[in-house]
Amino acid sequence: MTDAIITFFENTLKNDILTIIFIAAVPIIELRGSIPVGVAMGMPLWEAFIWAWVGSSLVCPVLLLILRPVLDWMKKTKWFRSLALAVEGTFRSRAEKVVKESERNDPKKMKKKMLGVYAFVAVPLPLTGVWTGSAIAAFLDMPFWKALVSVLLGNLTAGAIVTLLTYFFKDYVDIILTVFLIIVLVVLVFYIVMVAIKIAKNKKAEKEAALTGDSVAADKKHDEENVADCADCGVEDKGYSEKKDDVSLNARFEKDCDEPPKLVAKNTSGKNGGESDGKSD
Repeated sequence: MTDAIITFFENTLKNDILTIIFIAAVPIIELRGSIPVGVAMGMPLWEAFIWAWVGSSLVCPVLLLILRPVLDWMKKTKWFRSLALAVEGTFRSRAEKVVKESERNDPKKMKKKMLGVYAFVAVPLPLTGVWTGSAIAAFLDMPFWKALVSVLLGNLTAGAIVTLLTYFFKDYVDIILTVFLIIVLVVLVFYIVMVAIKIAKNKKAEKEAALTGDSVAADKKHDEENVADCADCGVEDKGYSEKKDDVSLNARFEKDCDEPPKLVAKNTSGKNGGESDGKSD
């Protein structure tokens, strides 16, 4: 399988150096896979390392400059909003693992950010290369040149580690490439599934938010209509004007207190008593 892939790229690009640079620029594969490919093609190890590093490093400045603006634009579109939110959430969570959320905007922690990005990229594993490292640096709001230096130095360290491993296991390059290709495919499928799950969750959350917003708007409109109707008919709606009900009840209570009930008392002594009895009768 690996021989067929290498032959395909060689026949397509017609140049060994361009083949290594192209393969190194592919996400997930990067220089971790392109250095062994260069050795399998018969290229000297040091030359494979140089061109693999160049090819994988080319994407760093591009990602640092356009990743955030592109995602912001995608979030404003109906078709790509969920995808942009899913990708952004993935990179933000990785950025929080590199540097704590409370330290992201602290200028005194810049060295810690640079060291964290460098260490992340320097580990030669799938999804820890230039693509992911550049995205993390972008979401950490690092200055362009500091982010670029951190990623490129980390990529250089990862390339050196892969070169040493390739040198010691040169006789097993085909096996290494096959295993690496399987790992890449598994990681790619896993990543696609995770992004799909996040997209589904984002869409569900947006629908729930839309329904909640519609219900709130409907309740508000209903309240306004009830108040208007009650105002037209001169009847106060207790369900939608509690404050007015309280004022009305208090006013009635005070009025009742100001006008105490009339009492008719019987006077049993003298004329007045008789008259009173007569009147009462």
